[in-house]
Amino acid sequence: MVNPAGTNGFKYSTFYIYLFYAYLIVIYPFLYQYYEGDQKVAVLNRVFVAILIVLILSKYLPRLISKPFYNIDLLFMIQFSYLMISISLYSMSAQIYPMDILKEYLYSIIPILFYFVSKTYSIREFKTFIMILFFSILIISLLGILEASDYTFSDRMANALAKKGKGNFISYYSAIGMGYIAQLAFALLLFDIVRIKKIKYPLMGLFFIISLLTLQRSSYLGIIFALISYSIFKGRNNKVSFLLFGLFLLMVLNTLISTDHTNYYGFDVGRYIMDEINSFDLESVQRQRAGQSIVSNSNDWFSILFGEGFGKYSPNNILTIRKMPDASYQRIFNEIGAIGSILFFLPFVSLSIKYIKEHNSFMIYFIIFSLFAFYFNRILWMIPLNYIIYSIIGFSMSNNNRDKLNDVYHIHGKNI
Repeated sequence: MVNPAGTNGFKYSTFYIYLFYAYLIVIYPFLYQYYEGDQKVAVLNRVFVAILIVLILSKYLPRLISKPFYNIDLLFMIQFSYLMISISLYSMSAQIYPMDILKEYLYSIIPILFYFVSKTYSIREFKTFIMILFFSILIISLLGILEASDYTFSDRMANALAKKGKGNFISYYSAIGMGYIAQLAFALLLFDIVRIKKIKYPLMGLFFIISLLTLQRSSYLGIIFALISYSIFKGRNNKVSFLLFGLFLLMVLNTLISTDHTNYYGFDVGRYIMDEINSFDLESVQRQRAGQSIVSNSNDWFSILFGEGFGKYSPNNILTIRKMPDASYQRIFNEIGAIGSILFFLPFVSLSIKYIKEHNSFMIYFIIFSLFAFYFNRILWMIPLNYIIYSIIGFSMSNNNRDKLNDVYHIHGKNI
């Protein structure tokens, strides 16, 4: 066997990273749903992920010594250090349990290190990561399609796949998680990060429909961002195909909206989609999150500047006085203050400016949309989305001289 480094023999470090992504994307969320309410399984699930993370960090971070160091790397190091200091100081207040601190590390802080880990990936390692990511999303989606088609599952499996709330397409993910990965799969195909020649457009149509059925406005926004970025920077090179595909997506949307699917889905899909589109404005989002969207540190100057402590308003904190799961920007200001907020967003803003200058269409969509989605939902603090996001950003910075992401992975239809 030839390993990614080009030498003979099996490399356990690459095995760990492949196992980590496959487990994190497919197995980790599945076990939580399949063994819902079983705390022993939940703890073992987190412990296994933590062990994989330790193995990966011990093998990959030493590689950074030989890699170029950029200003954005320093910004992410500062971001990581600030959050570590903030949660460490807050933990001394005894207003958060040790297990909740560990969850906050796992969900919010350690993912930043995967920016640095993925900077060390070889082209082959990143190709494999993209392959695992895309086919994992496809498998998760197909399970959701089977559930929607009334396929007969065991009782426990059926409960794991059961829709929560108003019927969002979720498979065994949350609606937020499914909304993000569905539009991401659409974008990976659109920007040719994943190339499947013979069935590219059918798969894009599938993920477009799934994105709509998640009933998540952030998912709709992701599709719009991807299409706009593509049309500005890449679509003009193939105007006819892009126009025809745009018309196809409009036909699909019109069919979903105008056709009565009540007998199949159990509710009027078109009406729910239209309701989400019609309420697609900032005022509506803020109104729905009014109970969370509160700025609490407006009187004490120390808290205004440095915050009240990272994790104080986290949904992972059992002792919190106010959970803020879907008001991430307000939570950031409350917990790490004005200085911490600037340090948190600065690397993302810097990357956005960098890729706009370079006309890197995929990364423009990916970073700017992720920041918008983070305003609506906690995607940077949600497994597995956070590890995916930081990994893609890190690899995009692994070589500052050329765009690796525009031609990184090819899957030819005949070889699937």
